[in-house]
Amino acid sequence: MDTLGFALSVDVAVSRTLVFFLRRRGIKRPWMLRGATGAAVTFILSELEARYIENWLLKICVWWGP
Repeated sequence: MDTLGFALSVDVAVSRTLVFFLRRRGIKRPWMLRGATGAAVTFILSELEARYIENWLLKICVWWGP
């Protein structure tokens, strides 16, 4: 098995385990919860990155002058 195949099989195994755990906890749609959580984390990280880049560019513009 190549590395990509192994990584995908591990990803599937982890996803199934997580879904099984959430279903035992009473969550009716665990895939939707997992997707919403992933989307929220992605949004937060992209916002933080954009703000960091914006602050960095502002510092460079102030340092170099108008």
